[in-house]
Amino acid sequence: MALNKKLKILLITGEASGDEHASLVVQALKDKYSDDGVDVFGMGGDKLREAGMNVLLDIQKYASVMGLVEVIKKFRIISKAYKALLKIAKERQPDIVILVDYPGFNLRIARDFKKQGFKILYFISPQVWAWKKGRVKTMRKNIDAVATIFPFEEKFLQDHGVNARFVGHPFCNEKEIAIDKGQYLKSIGLKKNKKTIVILPGSRKYEVQELLIPMFKAYLELRAKIKDIQAIIPIANTI
Repeated sequence: MALNKKLKILLITGEASGDEHASLVVQALKDKYSDDGVDVFGMGGDKLREAGMNVLLDIQKYASVMGLVEVIKKFRIISKAYKALLKIAKERQPDIVILVDYPGFNLRIARDFKKQGFKILYFISPQVWAWKKGRVKTMRKNIDAVATIFPFEEKFLQDHGVNARFVGHPFCNEKEIAIDKGQYLKSIGLKKNKKTIVILPGSRKYEVQELLIPMFKAYLELRAKIKDIQAIIPIANTI
């Protein structure tokens, strides 16, 4: 598809998972329109930067927070990011704003973008089917379209008057990684004949501070009862 002008896209995400998923969107856009045909800019992380997005606000500094206490502590930083993104939109006049997950921030800023007349696509819908169902009204009012990653989300949102379409889960297009379990465990200093537990405390600093210690204590209790177990803790690049 040939474009008469460069397509300008403002993309906003605030978490490691959103950074990774959104990077696939940017890669697909670059493949379709080339660097000369599309300009993607906004808030993201290393994955989006590698994909070719102009990361104006890095999520390691301006996002990756969770919970009331953490939000209060970093209110000034979050507020600065919020105002900066509104200013960027006003100055650059994007053709579309793509919001990726991160609903506590993105649903609020969507309201202001809508007032300015921007078209808004939400990729990876807030889990309104599970909790905070009242957010559906906000989505219906301020979001032009939602790209869902689960088929049931499409029906749920459509039943509530939201323009939604199932596009598939990003991980479904990922190539399967072939790796020998025993060799991998040996490479990180673990034994291949032990039962291995993966501890996942999260991708945000506050999550890790709150969850890692109780998770580790639970692991120690398991280890007291099951002798041949070991654990791995992956570290997100936002920590």
